[in-house]
Amino acid sequence: MSVLKRLAYALDCSPALAASFLIEASIRNSDFVDEYMTRHLEEELDQGRLRELKEVLKFINKNNPYKEEYSLHNLISYIMDELKVGATNLGSSVQNWLESMQHKK
Repeated sequence: MSVLKRLAYALDCSPALAASFLIEASIRNSDFVDEYMTRHLEEELDQGRLRELKEVLKFINKNNPYKEEYSLHNLISYIMDELKVGATNLGSSVQNWLESMQHKK
């Protein structure tokens, strides 16, 4: 039984409604999404790549003329948009993007 079906059973609702609850919760609580994404990236990337990603985010926030603070979630969304074609999973997409940025230097 899938995790979504088990959640739906626990909530006494359909899997579609359980999914909508999760989507709504992620929209209302972006800190949760950032934390989840960070944990997932820690599992997918080695420490060097994760450090590079955090340095890119630090650079973006330091040099942003609009003084808006970007989160890891914002950066990952941007990377996934850039690599829509050929993106297989989050970890490999981030690694491919970081490598492409190194080649541009």
